Amino acid sequence: MMIFNSANDVAEYHYSYPIDELRLSHSTLQTFASCPRRFEFSKLFNNPKYEESTATRCGTALHEGFQDYLINRNIDHAIWKMMLAYPWEHGVSSMKDRSAESCYNTLMEMINNFDVDRYELAYIIDKNGNRVPCIELPFQIEFEGYDLKIPSLQKNVAKKSIPITYVGFIDLVVFDKQLYEFLVIDIKTTTDKSEDQSAKFEYSSQCVPYSLVVNQILQLPNDSLRVGYYIANISNTEAKARLFSFIKTENDLRNWARDMEISLSNIIKYTSYNHFPCNGGSTCVQYSRRCKYYDLCHNHDNKSVMLSLFYNGEQEEIRPFEPLVTIKLNLKDLTKWNER
Repeated sequence: MMIFNSANDVAEYHYSYPIDELRLSHSTLQTFASCPRRFEFSKLFNNPKYEESTATRCGTALHEGFQDYLINRNIDHAIWKMMLAYPWEHGVSSMKDRSAESCYNTLMEMINNFDVDRYELAYIIDKNGNRVPCIELPFQIEFEGYDLKIPSLQKNVAKKSIPITYVGFIDLVVFDKQLYEFLVIDIKTTTDKSEDQSAKFEYSSQCVPYSLVVNQILQLPNDSLRVGYYIANISNTEAKARLFSFIKTENDLRNWARDMEISLSNIIKYTSYNHFPCNGGSTCVQYSRRCKYYDLCHNHDNKSVMLSLFYNGEQEEIRPFEPLVTIKLNLKDLTKWNER
């Protein structure tokens, strides 16, 4: 990954974007769908810096505590793990949303309402022969037939070809002893107190690639996939946790593959044009604040953008990502199912 140490490094760089690989994920594709220009700044200009919100950090703390319980079955240790990860600057008042008290109560609900007798934690053997629990399982999907051509800023210089991958972490994989099948679970934390949360997730495609990864590990066909969402409602007095389970059919898989083909094709097309459109309007304001790229959005001179980001100290080295599981996927194999 290209990291500039001086303005001279920027001046001597010959390509439109300072990257050697493009890692996509569910969240980055959501960014691309909402505003391709914001995606360009974040992923192609290598500018992923952001501050985690209190909501995100509280969610992480609950993940830590609940997942630790599934491994060790020790409630006190799970509470300790959650408290270590909790953003204590937010926990001054028990009346605030996502207070420490609220997170504690919610963790207890998550532990008490998850049927550990029915759902057994799955394990995988890593490359060193170690037995590893399928919690926060890092994976990578390599798309066959897709790579990104980065244009040169100099005439008569060939484009640089870089790989496109899809990466992520699977929150949890369990074996359902009642149905005798594996279940991929994504853990969601929210302050939404709606009684029926299923409509938010039934048609979500987030878990589709997770299940594709698990099925390939188990050498199972992709004719149907079972996914679950464990929804934890954070509250000091009304905390609750419920598991919603759905079947992903061949049609769901085909739709995900088609959406992925469209996204990849558009990213490749915009890159070749050196132009990612800005959707404008509400996408320019997030949480009552201007988009962090607002003042640069009008500038389509890539060299100038790289210099501005460098002088602002905005460039960030991408953290190493070491997938425990890597699979190769031919999207056309999924989209052609309806032709059989």
